[in-house]
Order: sequence, then C-alpha cells, then structure tokens
Amino acid sequence: MAIAFAILLIAITNYVFLTKAKILNRLTEMGAKKALGASNVTIQKQVLLESNLVSLLSLLPAAIVVMVGIPFVNSTLGKTVGSEVFSLWQTWAVLAGLLFLTGTISGISIGNSVSRTSVVVLLKGKLKRSPGKYSLSHSFLSFHFAIFIILIVSVFTFKKQINYGLTNFKAIDPTNILICELNTPELQKQIRVLQNELGKNPNVIKTAGSSFIPPFDSFLPVNLRTEDESIRFDGLIMGQGMIDLLGMEWIDGECFGEFQADNRNNIIINESAALQYKLKAGDLLNGFTIRGIVKDFSAHSIHSLIQPMVILQQHPEKMSLLAIKTNGLHDAEIIRETEHLIRQISPESVVSIRYLTDQINQFYGREQNQAKLISGFSFLAIVLAVMGLFGIVLITISKRTKEIGIRKVNGARATEVIEMLNRSFLKWVFVAFVLATPVSWYVMDRWLENFAYQTSLSWWIFALAGMLAIGIALFTVSWQSWRAATRNPVEALRYE
Repeated sequence: MAIAFAILLIAITNYVFLTKAKILNRLTEMGAKKALGASNVTIQKQVLLESNLVSLLSLLPAAIVVMVGIPFVNSTLGKTVGSEVFSLWQTWAVLAGLLFLTGTISGISIGNSVSRTSVVVLLKGKLKRSPGKYSLSHSFLSFHFAIFIILIVSVFTFKKQINYGLTNFKAIDPTNILICELNTPELQKQIRVLQNELGKNPNVIKTAGSSFIPPFDSFLPVNLRTEDESIRFDGLIMGQGMIDLLGMEWIDGECFGEFQADNRNNIIINESAALQYKLKAGDLLNGFTIRGIVKDFSAHSIHSLIQPMVILQQHPEKMSLLAIKTNGLHDAEIIRETEHLIRQISPESVVSIRYLTDQINQFYGREQNQAKLISGFSFLAIVLAVMGLFGIVLITISKRTKEIGIRKVNGARATEVIEMLNRSFLKWVFVAFVLATPVSWYVMDRWLENFAYQTSLSWWIFALAGMLAIGIALFTVSWQSWRAATRNPVEALRYE
C-alpha cells in the first residue's frame, strides 16, 4: 500500500510538471487574453478545465493498462481478478476521484501562477520566477529518484535472498532427484518392485523410500521417553538409503540397514542434537541407540533455525514417497518408465512425479511473487521518474532559454551547455541517493530478519541502484539539453 501511494504521488506531481511545461508554450496566448480583458478567474477556469479534461482523457489508456496488467497481478498474487472489476461502482468512484484530484491539483497550482503574472511578462512568454517553487520541483525530483532507488535495492535484495535460499539448503543436494507419490496401498506394498525395476535403468543412480523428504513445511515432533524423562526433538522418518540419496554428510556412525522390528530403537541424530546432548555413535539416549550422526541439514525453510533432530527408520511398506536420483541425462525417459510401472501395479492411482528442486521453490513462492510485484513497480517508477524529469527539464530549459542563447553567442559549445544542465540535475539525483540508501538499508535489513539464514546486504546493490538512477537522469537530461543547445541562439534572443 505504501509503494502504491508513493507511485500515485509521483504520478500526480509528474502530471503537474508536464502540464506546466506544456502551458509555458502558451504564455503569449494567455497574455493576449488578459490584455483583451480576460479576468484572473477566467484564466484560472480555463487552465483548470483543460487540466481536468486531459486527466479525463487518460482514463481510456489507463483502463487498457489495467486490463493488460490483470493477468500479471493474478499470476503474481494468486488472485482471480477479471474484467468484472470495471462493473463495480466503487472502481469508477475511485478512478473518478483520482482523476479529479490530479486534474484539480494541476489546474489550480498552474492556473494561479499564470493568472497572477502580469500581462507584460506573459506576452514575453515568461512566468514570474519563484526560487521557492524552483527548489520544490527539484525536491520532488529527488523524491522520485529516492523511491526508484529504494525499489531497485529491494528487487536485488529479494532476488539475492531467494537465490541464497534455493542454493543453500545446508547439507542436502537436491539436483536430479525425482519424487514420486505412492498414493495407494498397492503402490506402497510394491515399493521394492518399483525400486528393483527402476534400478535396472543405467540412468538411475539410486532409489529410496520415505514419507517425508526434506525440505517440508510441517514439524514432526518426536518424543524419546523413559519412565522418568521425555525429550522432544524435531523428527524425520526415512527409509533405507534416503540419507545417502540426498547427499547428507556423515559425521559419525552409519546409515540404517534393512528394516527389522528388532532395530526400532536405533536412531540417527543431527549435529545439533549431538552437540547439545554430548553424544556420539553407539551412545544411548533415553534407551535409544545412536546409530549415526549426520551434519546439520535444512529439513524446513531457511526462515527457521535448524533444531536438534532425530531420524527414525520407516517400515518399507508404509512409505508414501519414492525418491529417484538420476544422472540428469534422460529424465523424461525415467518419468515415462515410472508412470508405466505405476499403472501396471495400480491402474486407478493418480501419477504424480515432481523434482525436489520444485518442492524447494515452493518455499519461496511468496518472496518470488513479491520480487515480481516490486519489479513491476520499479519499471513503473522508472517510467514516472523519466516523465517527471522530462517535465522539469522542459521547465528549466524554458526559464534558461535566454541564458543558453547568450552563452551560445559568446562561444559556448553545445557540450558545455549540456554539461551545465546535467550538473544542475545530477546533484538532485545524488541527494536522492543519499536519502534512499539508509532508508532502503533499514527496510531490507528488517525484511531479512524474517529468515534464520540470510544473505548479506552487499554494497554493490546500492551502488548499482545509484548508477541506474544516474544513467537514467543523464540520458533524459542530455536528450533535452542537446535539443536546447543546438538551437539557433537568435531564436532565443529575438524578442530580448
């Protein structure tokens, strides 16, 4: 909501600047009307009417942009907004209010400025110069670019953290792992058949079964009880070979062997549990034998810290998931073969096969959608910043037309004029960078606190955002400055 409000404020101020830049070309017309008897109120009404009319005409392209943007919003936020939004009276009431607000603010501010200027000054094509207003327009320019820099920093930080989360699941290697759901009792009982048949494929490296394959959302509490004590751990139930298939690192001991009812008291713990309770392989913990210790791994999202964990061995006929580690060369063939085997064993079952990496990606769906949405706002901020800068440059050049003409007559080159104008604008972009850097750092630092394992706020993110802002400003100002610098100075001085 805050970003939307800031974008709206930028759009309104841009409209004021662009309208003012346009009206500067009609000052002689306004002066002639005042000379012929038009009152200040008449001039104000004309400017206000024209401003609101142009604002009203923008409704059609705005509706087109909204229609084009609805699919993007739906895919990003998971909503189902459609064209029926335009059938709601609330939509039209908000649009009408925004249009009237924008047109009225622009019309009143510019109309008052024009109507209070004397006829003589208007007939010269000028407005009375107000240093305060001049500084105010540049302050809004700094505000525009500050919002742009904050959005760009946010986009890069979002993407950096998401990439960190997707590639830094501690001690798990999710590459080239297919997950097949065993969603019927027949499939669960025949898991050995599936493993044996798939194992004959030279492109299959290893298979293993389980009911939980990390990372997953929910926590599975495991209580190791005795008559006198109960210790609660974060739990995981895995079949034989799953730990090795996932590429977990062993610190001590060994993996589960063939499932046997007599071995149910054998457990595997992670590094955090071993350190907290000072355990090693072969030790007893509340009557349970520590068969092995694995390095800490991310069983859940990196939003949460790794907790002391106990891994239990699962009965082979009660596993609901089959993991298939491949060499990544012929996955499509392996998927077809798996589907064929599943239909042979359980024709009524629904085949569901996915990559483990897709499962990991789902953990960051919200952050990825936020990154997309802020990227869209950033693009909009770029467009609005360019438009606002364009309007302010036009106003500035119109006020300095005589100065530019005199400099040209006295021998100034076009590059010198461009450099002069660029210098006067770039200082405001630098002010925006100085203001935006601590704000964006604070906001992103607070956002990263949502993650137990987080990336760093690198300096290059802020530097790149500042360079993008400077590049956009240089391009926009240089384009308009070149047009002003290459004009014939006689045109600027003919009426002086």
